[in-house]
Amino acid sequence: MKKLITLGLMLVTLPGIARAEVINLNFDDSLTAGESVGNAYSDKGISFTGFTTFSSTDINNTSAPNIAVGTKAGYQVMQVNDGFTALTLTAGAAAASYSGFGGSVTPPAQILIMSGDNGTGDVLASATITGSLTDFEGMSFSGFSAPAKSMILSANSYQAGMDAITITTNSLTPVPEPASVALLGVGGAFLFGFRKLNSKEESPAGA
Repeated sequence: MKKLITLGLMLVTLPGIARAEVINLNFDDSLTAGESVGNAYSDKGISFTGFTTFSSTDINNTSAPNIAVGTKAGYQVMQVNDGFTALTLTAGAAAASYSGFGGSVTPPAQILIMSGDNGTGDVLASATITGSLTDFEGMSFSGFSAPAKSMILSANSYQAGMDAITITTNSLTPVPEPASVALLGVGGAFLFGFRKLNSKEESPAGA
């Protein structure tokens, strides 16, 4: 009997599979055009600095009702408190512009994946946005040398937009293995059958 109880306890304590959380952001949830994204996704452990939503008609992107665009020249930052191991999104940027004698080119809009909080630390991955504001293109980042904590959109004011961000976070959710659950059920059934058989053997004859 003690062996059966020990077996049951072993089955209960078998490790499960760790599953990373996947978060999808489309900026349509309770946000309207012209609204700061800010801490709108704080319940998911994600915050934005320098991002504002604009309707697709404002910049001719028809992939979704609202997209996030940087409103400050320089860096706009997305912070993921738990960190992340992969990131996909759609993005577009304005064509390079020229101004002044000889023509100064507007720096290209870029995405930078950072190892530290709020756009600090090492650059784990980066890419130039090749899509236009009228034709967003998909971008994907993964295979970092370390978990990332933040993402930078480097672009001049209103020169770039992003939408449909999918983040694979670094926080792991334990999930019971199906095999462990099945073994636990078999062990419980065996224990129940053994106790029933044992009780019959102990019953007086003819009872």
